[in-house]
Amino acid sequence: MALGMAWMLNIRLPLNFASPYQSRNIQEFWRRWHMTLSRFLRDYLYIPLGGNRRGPRLALLFVLITFALGGLWHGANWTFVAWGVFNGLGVIVVQMMDRAGWSLPRGAAWLLTAVFTIVAWVFFRASNLGDALHVIAVMFGARGAGMNTSIAEWTPLFDPATYTRTGLDLHLATLWTGAIMVGGFTIAWCAPNSQTLLLRWQWSARLALFAALLAAAALLNLDRVTEFLYFNF
Repeated sequence: MALGMAWMLNIRLPLNFASPYQSRNIQEFWRRWHMTLSRFLRDYLYIPLGGNRRGPRLALLFVLITFALGGLWHGANWTFVAWGVFNGLGVIVVQMMDRAGWSLPRGAAWLLTAVFTIVAWVFFRASNLGDALHVIAVMFGARGAGMNTSIAEWTPLFDPATYTRTGLDLHLATLWTGAIMVGGFTIAWCAPNSQTLLLRWQWSARLALFAALLAAAALLNLDRVTEFLYFNF
């Protein structure tokens, strides 16, 4: 939306996302995710701190500081600091593996990176560290198959009450969540992004009709207001 609206004003914004969930390590993820923020942190935090000019050990420390401050930029909450530090540690591990000449098989690298980023997002979205650790524990089965959550701000894909039910309802909820996860991973890993599709775009009457229907649906739903996530920061 930002790119399209800027084009309407004859402004060309830089590409900001490039299929980040197709990354095979967390460092590559940050080269694909919110690239303008990554460049800002690099140019105005990492490099002024010393970058890699003061030796490899200090360079790793500067990476950690940069990510911690990048997390704090999102809000004055320990959850954002934890999110930044968690990502910084991931980048440090990747850099140390590169220096040692270690690598993972492509599929394992994709899966490990996806799990890492999903766990990191829990810190980003939770209201406090206790909630974040609770959700992560549930994600990895520490609380069993059921979940009796008390996190009011958390917004799962379906009614939280289904977590506390037993029998058929719980199984259906589990299957529904699993189907959404598999579908989401498949799209994220395999599907081309909008920028790639734009390069392949060729005008046709069918595409024009589809775009017109989307525009009509958007206009008919203008009264449905959803607050933009970054208004929180």
